[in-house]
Amino acid sequence: MRIFSGLITALLLSLATSAQGQFRRVDTVPVISTNSNDIARITAASGTFDLKTSKGSNSCRITLWSEGAKGTFPVSIPAGCHKAFPSLLAKVKNWMVGNDISLKLIEEKGFVLLEFQEKDGKLLSSKIGEITYELQPTDAGWFKRQASLPRQTDVAGASKPVDAAEIARMVGTYAVSREKGKPSECKIVFSVQAYIKPGFMKAGIGEGCQDRGMQIFNPVAWQLEASRLILVSRKGHDIKFIRAGSVGWKKEKQSGDMLELTR
Repeated sequence: MRIFSGLITALLLSLATSAQGQFRRVDTVPVISTNSNDIARITAASGTFDLKTSKGSNSCRITLWSEGAKGTFPVSIPAGCHKAFPSLLAKVKNWMVGNDISLKLIEEKGFVLLEFQEKDGKLLSSKIGEITYELQPTDAGWFKRQASLPRQTDVAGASKPVDAAEIARMVGTYAVSREKGKPSECKIVFSVQAYIKPGFMKAGIGEGCQDRGMQIFNPVAWQLEASRLILVSRKGHDIKFIRAGSVGWKKEKQSGDMLELTR
């Protein structure tokens, strides 16, 4: 019975993931940014919100706090909310602001469970099954306040967004090469699923990778920045690549071992 229950829980999470296209994992919970613009956005976005659905009469009030233990952004969820939305809120612990006007509810280990985007004066989630969730701020001036603040893409020194079509072309599986023209059996998978760090998407090592260096690096995210590819490790280190032909990338600074990624 316990195994069956676990399988049902995993299936529900999987369905939510495919519906949102936003389910991803990081190794740490969100931490407070040192950028004054980001701190202003987090503070302005915090507050109390009524959670409700497009279908049904269930609703409840949650609180998004601007800081907490170890720099996290915790969510206060009363018992009534857990009763109204047991499967949705059971694992929610933290929250984060996104690009533009959006909020993300995050579980303890770093999975983004639900993302709300502003649309026509409302904060709406993607559909989960046939249901769309809405977060309604109790502060009538909340949306006006968000619109007056700098977006994360407006922060000085931030990278300009890359064309969505170019990102779509990048998604897929790449072979790791340590010798020119000799791709190995080690693969890195680039996903379109958003990573918790704005502008980055999820990456991971394919099954059966025997490349020790790549195993230690353990990529978890990627980003296109102008003509460069940035690959981020579990511990937050990064490797920068430049284009090498139409279907490949090579390490920008070829110090140490050669490293290329090819389709």
